[in-house]
Amino acid sequence: MDSVLHPEGFSFYLGGFFTQFFRYPWAGALIIALLLMLMQRLVAAIAYRAQGIASGRWESGSISGSNTGNAPGRVPGNPLWYPLTYLPSAFVWLLLCNENYLISAVVALLLALWAVNLYQRAGDGKSRIAVFYVLQLVLFFLAGGTVLIFTACFLYLEAFCTGEAVPGRTGRMETACRGTGRWKTYALQVLPAVALVFLYPMAARIFWQYPYEKLLGGLHFYRYYYFSYPLQYVAWALAAAVPLLCRLIPAPKSCSMKRRIPAACPDSVKQQIAAPKPGRGSRIISAVLCVLITAGTVFGLFRFAGLDKERLFEYDILVYEEQWDQVLQRAQKDTPGSSIEMVAVNLALWHTGRLETELFHYPQQGPEGLMLPFRRDFVTPLMMSQVYLHLGMVNSAQRNAYDAMEAIPDFQKSARSYKLLAQTNIINGHYRVARGYLEQLSKTLFYRKWAQEAMQYLGNEEHFGNEERLGNEEHLGNEDRLGDEERIAAHPVYGRIRRIRYRDEMLFSPQGLNAMLDILYRNNRENKMAYAYMLAYTLLAKDLERFADYITLEYPSGSDKTLPVPYQEALALYWVQNNSSLEGIPWNISGDVRKRLDDFTAMYQQFAGGRPERELKKDFGKTYWYYVFFTKI
Repeated sequence: MDSVLHPEGFSFYLGGFFTQFFRYPWAGALIIALLLMLMQRLVAAIAYRAQGIASGRWESGSISGSNTGNAPGRVPGNPLWYPLTYLPSAFVWLLLCNENYLISAVVALLLALWAVNLYQRAGDGKSRIAVFYVLQLVLFFLAGGTVLIFTACFLYLEAFCTGEAVPGRTGRMETACRGTGRWKTYALQVLPAVALVFLYPMAARIFWQYPYEKLLGGLHFYRYYYFSYPLQYVAWALAAAVPLLCRLIPAPKSCSMKRRIPAACPDSVKQQIAAPKPGRGSRIISAVLCVLITAGTVFGLFRFAGLDKERLFEYDILVYEEQWDQVLQRAQKDTPGSSIEMVAVNLALWHTGRLETELFHYPQQGPEGLMLPFRRDFVTPLMMSQVYLHLGMVNSAQRNAYDAMEAIPDFQKSARSYKLLAQTNIINGHYRVARGYLEQLSKTLFYRKWAQEAMQYLGNEEHFGNEERLGNEEHLGNEDRLGDEERIAAHPVYGRIRRIRYRDEMLFSPQGLNAMLDILYRNNRENKMAYAYMLAYTLLAKDLERFADYITLEYPSGSDKTLPVPYQEALALYWVQNNSSLEGIPWNISGDVRKRLDDFTAMYQQFAGGRPERELKKDFGKTYWYYVFFTKI
């Protein structure tokens, strides 16, 4: 309720409600489609009522161009310019290609258009004006700056109404207000509305400490609070201008009425006279407008869609949902183009048991593709928190999850970060802190079930007043173990990570990640992921000296234990860099690897004067040797 009780709060709350469904891509696409369809219908309703006003009565005409009733004076709208009503929706669709343009902005725009429709239905004269001024104040509080659209529509709709023709004493259609008097009346009715739309933000600042320009231009329409997004105001202008254009642009003669309709005519005769007869030229114009708007929208989608970001977000959600096979299928379909995508691919390789054998089947980009350094955004830390959590670096995972949430530009909280923070605190034994996060998640739509199940690991709530930090379990008495330790130990994630995590305080060093992995592995030899990542890190860093040192921890010299092929390739290269041949190498290198090394060396020497990487990539593109010689890090 706190978010609702400030200007624009309702649209912000409703936008957030819709956004939570974007957890499922199909639901997000459906919501956007419905919102854009509703926007088009509202714009069309305003446009065709504007036509009806100009024709003589304050009644709605048919949007589709056919008469929908027998009400006196009802004139169907001209369908010629109907395609223009899709312009605001098409432009907003392009704006939504920017992930920082929020759904709350679309909701606010819809509220403004809906208010215009309510105002048009309010009747004649003073009651209509009174409804407008009430709606203007309410709309400012509900939808913020989009009240400008409502006010702009009010200005020209009242202008049409002021020039409205009505039956006179002689039966002819006459203007309701003659001479300058009607415009004086118009000015007295509408000028206060123009003043109020700029006064409302000033009054709001008395109660809420927001900048004036944000109150008028939008508080929650763009994710980066301190930056404006001028393109959104083009959408506002289109929403207000399209109905006006439909009124002002004259229709071809074949699609307009030849004569006025006498007031005394029966309704059936009025329908026959008023029904527009669109000619061939009108149909061509409508078709051309449809083609132009469709082509412009398609071009804009290809131009502004940001497919690289879409691919990154797809990797992120697949990692979050632990769909490891789908991550690898995505990487095989389109080559990963960034380090963060390779972080997802390498994590998926580990979870599918293929990291040690297929590490170089994908375009590795150095150690950053394995463990990405911290970046001040709200995507990278979330991805890395998953890596750290599975490695057993629980505190690093917790720090990244918290930093990702605090880096959100519009200062909102993240249910996904809350979930990660709850998990890390359960593993570390901070049950009171974990309960705080879980209680918040239990109030959400999509995390409630998970939060309620996680609550079962926290023990009895009445004992939380005596909680102490878990630390070393041998120092904890049974009365202090607030969590269900047996269930946590048996949990496939919490139990495993609690066993393999750091036991002592560890200073995080981005420059010493391989050393941190070494300590993590030596503390618990069960942590095979730490060992695999440690070897992969040294390989990607091209540090063969350290790799040869680390490999002996699991594959000692003289052992018959079979080495994965990438490890054999690295050890063979390390040996020949210090020796003339592979004779005497202490590791078990297969005959196939030995032969391929000879072939690689011969082909490299053959094309050394040109571009050997092109020739070598076909046969050796998935080898460690190709990575060492032709990948810059």
